[in-house]
Amino acid sequence: MRLFLALAMLLSTVSAQALIPTTDFKFLFDRLPGQPIAQKYYLGTTLYEYLGKATCLYDYTKLGGSDVANINLKQTDNVTNCTLPSRAVVYGGFIDVISAIAPASAYVTLGFNTITDILGSTRGTNMAGGLVAVVPVYTAATAVKIVSAASTTLKVKITSTTATGGKFRVFLNYVISQ
Repeated sequence: MRLFLALAMLLSTVSAQALIPTTDFKFLFDRLPGQPIAQKYYLGTTLYEYLGKATCLYDYTKLGGSDVANINLKQTDNVTNCTLPSRAVVYGGFIDVISAIAPASAYVTLGFNTITDILGSTRGTNMAGGLVAVVPVYTAATAVKIVSAASTTLKVKITSTTATGGKFRVFLNYVISQ
């Protein structure tokens, strides 16, 4: 129980932009004092190799909002494409709408393998603020596996009309499969 609580507390402090746990956490969890199982099985190394978290950003002022093309989401630096490793399995997450998608008649979709595997067609009125659920909801039936190296970048598509504004962050949790 103490191991689980320590794990939960440490993981809650990790930067949302980075893979979790970082190499510092890897070192710490490999050597948890008083936890022979963590030491025997190198818990930190196991977590570092298989767990991940990504934060992706859509900002109309930087990326535009064409209703024709898929737009690569960026990391929070607004420069680097938001990519996950090949073989990643996204099992959950959410979208934090910072400013409303405009116009309200626009539809937003997000995906890796298909343009709707992370967020199905969602009307702009539902992206007006607050939190929005993604398709993977922590079940095997809704998880999304990135099947090829060509589909590792998260893309957004605005349909029905060209966007004229909006900003949101996508937070995704994933594991690395074999």
